[in-house]
Amino acid sequence: MFKKIIYFLLCIKVAYEETGAFRNSFSTQERDMLAAQAQKQIQDSADALDVLQTAETNASLFVTNLLRSMGYEKITVQFENAPAKLN
Repeated sequence: MFKKIIYFLLCIKVAYEETGAFRNSFSTQERDMLAAQAQKQIQDSADALDVLQTAETNASLFVTNLLRSMGYEKITVQFENAPAKLN
């Protein structure tokens, strides 16, 4: 999973470098365009990267460990809905 994330971030960096290969500064519009492109790529890749499932797993672990440290022994963490897609 981490290899996919690193590859994805490198793709964004490469796109950024290609735009700036012949000059030093970017206009506000260009920065906004690159940020929008990166956001779209992240959203499109979220399912493949299992981002939402990983977030649920991490949230469950966090809550379980927190409640155990407070003395609770029986802990059940449930999510009401299936993970939604990122918008």
